[in-house]
Amino acid sequence: MTRPASSGPVEDPGAEYGQLQLITLEGWRGFVTEIHTAPDLLPRHIWTGLAEDERSCYDDDRIDHHSRLLMVQTPTIRQVITAGPCF
Repeated sequence: MTRPASSGPVEDPGAEYGQLQLITLEGWRGFVTEIHTAPDLLPRHIWTGLAEDERSCYDDDRIDHHSRLLMVQTPTIRQVITAGPCF
């Protein structure tokens, strides 16, 4: 993500990211109205044939998709959240 160029002093340093914060009305509306689709899973031979920058963008899109998935609150997940991982 790139930051927009500043045209002068900024009163609120977080203002330019207000649309990304769920605690703001604008951010929450953006979050609940956004419709995401899963990126297509490329076959390995096509993925390995991508240029390095194309592969990086493709991988970033897939990581972004997975980071938006919800965690299901199962008893095991609640235990891990409460107790932490058991090694």
